[in-house]
Amino acid sequence: MPKPSRPEFFYRYLQNRERRYRLPVGLGFKAGAWIVRALVGLGLFLELEALGPMGAALVAGLVAIPVLGVVTNLIGKYFSRSKTPEEEFHERADAAVKSFAELRDKGQMKRSVDPVALSLLEAAAYYWDRVSAVLQGPAWNEDSMTEGQNALREEMQSAANAAMDEVVLYCVSCIGQPSGSQKQDFKDLMNDLISLDVNSVLDRLPSIVSGEDPRYGYHSPNIQSVYTPCRELAEKLKLLAEQVEQHSAQQMRRMQEMSQSQGSVKIDSILNSLSSQQIAERELDQELRE
Repeated sequence: MPKPSRPEFFYRYLQNRERRYRLPVGLGFKAGAWIVRALVGLGLFLELEALGPMGAALVAGLVAIPVLGVVTNLIGKYFSRSKTPEEEFHERADAAVKSFAELRDKGQMKRSVDPVALSLLEAAAYYWDRVSAVLQGPAWNEDSMTEGQNALREEMQSAANAAMDEVVLYCVSCIGQPSGSQKQDFKDLMNDLISLDVNSVLDRLPSIVSGEDPRYGYHSPNIQSVYTPCRELAEKLKLLAEQVEQHSAQQMRRMQEMSQSQGSVKIDSILNSLSSQQIAERELDQELRE
């Protein structure tokens, strides 16, 4: 069975994870943009009402100074406060995800990530994807779900996300530059061909063309320390996926049984009503004849 050309499930995780960045990048710019919009709106309103351009600008300026001061103070406090261990974990995970996303965007994932680490990332992402797919399905998004069920869904998704983030944090240490270059080997091959070194060309050509030379991929010295904890996390994600799928299947069966029983009850009720009405009509018709 040929190996996949790219780690599809890990790429899917990266795409999802990029939407959940927790770093407050651009917080001040966003706040400032909203303030500017609000002040422009205020100025236009005042100008249209009665104060004219100069009066509107003056009032807007008087409002802007204290508002900007408050926002700047809040932003300063946010960045200067001590971070919780959870926030530090998520920030490190954000940075690791960005490192892998850059390799993905440059098409260098298989070249720059240890193949064993990449296999661990793909395996863990596969089970993470199974958990996420089920939790986003109908079994866990019914209007009739209780607060406890909603909380359990969020807890399970959070646990899967944290486990996957941890795998990424382990494997980011397995990024590096390979010892060989396929491009450089092609150049060397052309030089041998020009020099009429045919035997060397024929010996090296298959491995260069296939790209399977081990030198074309990075082999990290950290993989031995990373392998065991990442495998354990992947196995836990697998167990979580199996439990979530089993529980969801049972929940779907209960929902179907409830739906079927409700339909059956309604039909029985209608049939009983119709039967009672027919009996009443016959009795009334008999009384009229007498």
